[in-house]
Amino acid sequence: MDGLLYSSSESGLEIWNPTTGTRLGALAGFRPTHHDLTRGELLELSAAGLRRLRTAAEA
Repeated sequence: MDGLLYSSSESGLEIWNPTTGTRLGALAGFRPTHHDLTRGELLELSAAGLRRLRTAAEA
């Protein structure tokens, strides 16, 4: 997932390939509020709890 572009909107998170300009997918309802660079994760904190999405490959 390294090198991808992530875009958050009202509908959720979209994942893009910036080289080709193609949309690779979407996560409906996931709107991250924090990017943890150390762990390579996008985080969403809401009333429902904490949701995490890994954005970087493990070393």
